[in-house]
Amino acid sequence: MLLQAGETRFGLVVDQVRGREEVVIKPLPRALRGLPGYAGATLIGDGRMALILDVDGLRSSDH
Repeated sequence: MLLQAGETRFGLVVDQVRGREEVVIKPLPRALRGLPGYAGATLIGDGRMALILDVDGLRSSDH
């Protein structure tokens, strides 16, 4: 997947792209707070939790 943060473009290897959805981003559950590269979590249409990536954080890290 090709991402852009500001003027920087970079690639992220993913197994699958499921499409786009409008979601409400909630804070990460307490057990997951502090994980680098994640902005929060959301419930997707089928009721499962999905982690939301922090694109700016990924850009500035070595992950």
